[in-house]
Amino acid sequence: MSVIRHHVRTIVVATVVFVGFAGFYLVSAQPTYTSSSLILLTPVPGNPLSPENASGNGSQLAVAMDTEAHLLPSTAVSKAVSEDLGRTTPGVNEVLDVTVPSNTQMLEITYTAGSPERAEAGAQGFADAYLDYRSKRATSGQESRVKELRRQVDDVERDLRRATSQASGEDSSASQETPLLASRLAQLGEDLSEAESVSTNPGSVINPASEVTESNELPRWILVAAAILLGALTGLVIALVREWRRDLVRNAEVGEPGLPAWSTVVASDTGPLVRVRGPAEHEAYRSLRAAVVANAPGPRVLGVTSIGKNVATAVATNLAVVLAEADHSVLLVAPGLEGSMVERAMGHPPRHGLVEILEEHLDPRQSVESVEDGVSVLVGGQDLVESSDLLSSPAFRAMIEDLRRDFDYVLVDAGVAGSADGDALLLVTDSAMVAVPTETTTRAQLQSALARFDQLGIRALGSVRVDPGGPGRP
Repeated sequence: MSVIRHHVRTIVVATVVFVGFAGFYLVSAQPTYTSSSLILLTPVPGNPLSPENASGNGSQLAVAMDTEAHLLPSTAVSKAVSEDLGRTTPGVNEVLDVTVPSNTQMLEITYTAGSPERAEAGAQGFADAYLDYRSKRATSGQESRVKELRRQVDDVERDLRRATSQASGEDSSASQETPLLASRLAQLGEDLSEAESVSTNPGSVINPASEVTESNELPRWILVAAAILLGALTGLVIALVREWRRDLVRNAEVGEPGLPAWSTVVASDTGPLVRVRGPAEHEAYRSLRAAVVANAPGPRVLGVTSIGKNVATAVATNLAVVLAEADHSVLLVAPGLEGSMVERAMGHPPRHGLVEILEEHLDPRQSVESVEDGVSVLVGGQDLVESSDLLSSPAFRAMIEDLRRDFDYVLVDAGVAGSADGDALLLVTDSAMVAVPTETTTRAQLQSALARFDQLGIRALGSVRVDPGGPGRP
């Protein structure tokens, strides 16, 4: 669920893209309709399924039916259908398909077109035209056969009359020829009778083409639902891959041994303070205060640093406020802040900063400004560039050691971990607390920062999760 929550935009975008493709398809694609007819073929002379083949074995019948299936969409039949319907068939984007149901002498004709009427007309038209084509071929074959047999009968009758006439003249050879010709004439008579009696019925339409009521495509709502599902699944896969590759710190357990998560607070700039931002934010910092008091009891110089994005200033400022609410005396050392930023956060601009104190040899206790009850602030001064160089000076370290006697907590805003100023500030602290922005910090960044702390001898006590969505999010 956390992956979905943190990558809602990715999932929504993927879903919208898939729905967009589905919508484009529904708008641009033309619906198609399919009608079918079924015809039963009978053996007729002059066709592959002739009487002699029909009485043959199964393989001969299969070959004959396959031939019939290939003859149906031939040019002659298509031309007849086109003339009958008054249009070219099959037309553009129209499909004719012929199949032979297993172990039958039937042909199933399916015709797909852009309208129900054209599909029905095409399926029925090819069924009727092919039966008519078979009938004409059968009739033509029968007529040719009968004509040839009659010609042979005439020839044999003429020869028989000649042989009979010669036999009456005591021609011995003619006497022998006469019975042979008579037998031949009788056989031809039988063949002629059989040829004239052969049926030329090409077959019949078993199932006429029916009216089509629905298109071949799936209902629109199914396509849209499928697009939504596929889009959401694709977005979820992309989210999982992104989550795996980014490896961001998400949950309250920061995931590093020895670095417990003390609280979850809201990411913000230095103002407004938690006391005016709402009870939930205030409660989150009160929980952080309890963890700090328990794990880093005063007097303590506690550094507050952040990973990647600078959220240390907001955390340190608000932590100082809630510590003061519990009657702890607190000094907030924020060398990176100008007076105007502190004024925005605390409501009062300090008159002196680090530069002025060290260069003019001012008394830090008198120069540190008390801007809230129990909270004092030490900023960098008017020249932030020069103040950054002073952070590594012995005078700065001595000043912090001197000031710590007067406060329960000296909170040092160390900014982003790994920077030169941040390292210098953490070196004057007793221990550090790491502020972890959960939406931008990777575990690799956190591990790198902790490794650097070990190299510098900086002790990290705990962490605070800085969540852009607010405290309490899982």
